[in-house]
Amino acid sequence: MKPILSPFSSKILETSADSCLLRIRDLVKEEGGSNESGSGLEHLEYRCHKRMHKIGLNTLDSYWEMLTTLPGGQAELGKLLQELKCRTPFFSNLSQLDEFRNVVLPRIVEGKKKTGLAHVRIWTVECGTGEDTYSLGMILQEESSRVLDGCTFEVLGTDCDEGAVSFARRALYDAQGMRSVNPHFRQSYFVAAGNQLKISLQIKARVKFELVDLLKDSQMTFIKGMDAIFCCNVLSHLERPKKQRVLQHFWAALLPHGYLFLGESESLYGASQNFELLDLRSTGVYQKIPQRTL
Repeated sequence: MKPILSPFSSKILETSADSCLLRIRDLVKEEGGSNESGSGLEHLEYRCHKRMHKIGLNTLDSYWEMLTTLPGGQAELGKLLQELKCRTPFFSNLSQLDEFRNVVLPRIVEGKKKTGLAHVRIWTVECGTGEDTYSLGMILQEESSRVLDGCTFEVLGTDCDEGAVSFARRALYDAQGMRSVNPHFRQSYFVAAGNQLKISLQIKARVKFELVDLLKDSQMTFIKGMDAIFCCNVLSHLERPKKQRVLQHFWAALLPHGYLFLGESESLYGASQNFELLDLRSTGVYQKIPQRTL
């Protein structure tokens, strides 16, 4: 299935798709959903396209028809309403991020010193609207003068939805999504932009986003030289053959002894023998075994 192409527009709503988005917004309001307006329309559009991608629809018009006239429309509306309630906060998995910051990152830097390399690369998979990717960028920036000890860094976020990638690149977020950001990070790495907050240029310079479909080999093979991959709550939704193919790409993308972070309830049991589960406080952290098992 091709990724849905839905770049957000900052202009006044004029097209048929924009008109359809407004109708969906009104329908959501009638059903007791969030009051989407202004920048919230972009969030609504992203969530609509995420649902469309899952059910195989390509236009907002066809999705509107599905919601209002086709069998199963009410059930789909319920799923959309649930989707709208799910917005990844910054620093969404604190225990795992703490493990990365305090245990894994020092190990990565120690390995860099032995090889003479001085650049740390992190990849966040299915990054959505970018919160987790920017969170890692902030953590690395915090450690730039301590753990990194002269190493530079970059963070790559990828997603199969162009709307999500476009949203993440803009780096504009509503203040309501900042509840999980401590005051120090908020003051250091965000700047006011009207009623929203924008990621600082200091962080944006180290973070980039690309459109990548995990299931397309041609798009995955260009990603190499990663020290750690964050792929939380994604693999559990894939059938075993697809999961194994994605894991092969992860193995190839990681440097020797690189790290793979999964969701805390996820496991590679029966899917791959090419990663070793680490005995850390946070579950779901694996390390690449350099000699791949065939």
